[in-house]
Formats: sequence, C-alpha cells, structure tokens
Amino acid sequence: MRWAIAIAALRGARRLVPEPARPELRRAIEELRAAAVDAAERRRARRTLHGARGVRLNLGSGGRARPGWMNLDLDRGGELRLDLRRPLPLPDASCAEIYSEHVLEHLAYPGEVEAVLRTGSACSRREACSRSASRTPSGPSSRT
Repeated sequence: MRWAIAIAALRGARRLVPEPARPELRRAIEELRAAAVDAAERRRARRTLHGARGVRLNLGSGGRARPGWMNLDLDRGGELRLDLRRPLPLPDASCAEIYSEHVLEHLAYPGEVEAVLRTGSACSRREACSRSASRTPSGPSSRT
C-alpha cells in the first residue's frame, strides 16, 4: 500500500514539475514500481527457496522461460519477479546451474552468481560483448 501511495503522489507531481524534469520523474516512478514488485517477490522467494538445493536458475528469462528451471525476471515473464540488480535471496551453494543471456553485465553484485552456485556447478551465459555461450565452473566463493 505504501508503494501505491508513493507512486500515485509522483504521478500527480508530473503535472506540477517543469517539462525538463519529467523524464527523471518517470524514471523515479519506474524505480518505485520495480522496488514494490521486488519487495513482495523477495518475501515469496525466501519462503519458496528457503531450503532449496540443486536449483536451476534462468536469470532475466523475459518471455523465454526454460522448462524445469526457476525463471527470474522483473517483468511478467518470470516465475519470480526479482530485481536482479539486488543480491539474490538464495542461500550460498543452493544452485546446481545458472543460465543467463545478456543479463550479467547489468548486475551490481556479479559475485552473487558464484556465491549461490554449488562447487563444481556451471554457469552458462551469453553476453553482449562475447556473443557466444560460455560455461564457467564454480569454485569456492563467499559473499562479503
């Protein structure tokens, strides 16, 4: 409810601010929406994935869900709608495999991927800079 009030207040303010400030206000509204969705989904993710082991994550799935995987995306395409710019709500070493296509380069916490992977697991990714898939085995890691 707090999120809805804040978003409504910013929408109302759009009419009052000068035209040059409106793009920033639109971005603020989008960020509030993302934060609201993320907060609700993180609570659900903690309940759903609390004791999970061997999870296969598809980060930034969009409309391309992978069967048998936990598909994460802030948009409606994901089973869990998480803001991947924030740390993953998963215990260390809980994932057997992670797949990502053009997402990891946007993460503020790239070490999160290695932290949630089990030792010996793989991370498959396709990034804009390489245009090819790579498989990176995980090693021991710790979050700071």
